[in-house]
Amino acid sequence: MKSRTTMRLRLAQRLHRWVDVYISPLPEALPFIAREDRRLSKLKQRLILHLEKKLGRRSTHSIES
Repeated sequence: MKSRTTMRLRLAQRLHRWVDVYISPLPEALPFIAREDRRLSKLKQRLILHLEKKLGRRSTHSIES
């Protein structure tokens, strides 16, 4: 049980760190996220798509593919 709790805490910290970056103005944040995309889980990719739909697709063109 204890290890599951610490795993959840670590995951939460990682997610918060990632969300902090994402919530910073999108044009600055997206290239950083794009650089990390090898490690992006499907959940994060879904979150990106969801946020892009909500916020509009401004700055997605700035991602180098």
